[in-house]
Amino acid sequence: MKAWIALCDYAQVHAGKIYIVGGGVSVVYLPIQFGIAVEVLVPWTLRSRRVNFRVDLVDSDSRPVMAPSVVANAQPGPLQVGGAFEVVPPSGITEGNDIPYVFAFTVNNLSSLQPSHDYSWRLFLNDEEEVSAKRTFTVTLRPQTFMPLPP
Repeated sequence: MKAWIALCDYAQVHAGKIYIVGGGVSVVYLPIQFGIAVEVLVPWTLRSRRVNFRVDLVDSDSRPVMAPSVVANAQPGPLQVGGAFEVVPPSGITEGNDIPYVFAFTVNNLSSLQPSHDYSWRLFLNDEEEVSAKRTFTVTLRPQTFMPLPP
């Protein structure tokens, strides 16, 4: 399977299409708020079969980035988004072509990322050890803008 990951200001999936606003992000400013869009091209031979996926956030040394738990009183854990999907060829697609599957999610207020460090989102498909897609970005402080005083 082939796949790609895009970082953007915002991403949403509707009717099998990814809507991306502010795509092509490679620098993320603190406080963190960005979208992740993913497209997986599933070979025709794997249609109607379950595909497991996991997207991990790691630092430049491939260590997992820890995130606070959404469960009360639980310990932080590695930031991962995962699930499973099954593709059915849409009407009109020619037999033998890859079948696209798209998904998107948003990350907000991730306090564990440090300025001047690189991080990567890594996509794993069907629990394989090999990374199917990877997208690296740098975290920095938002530049301050100064307005000149009127004369």
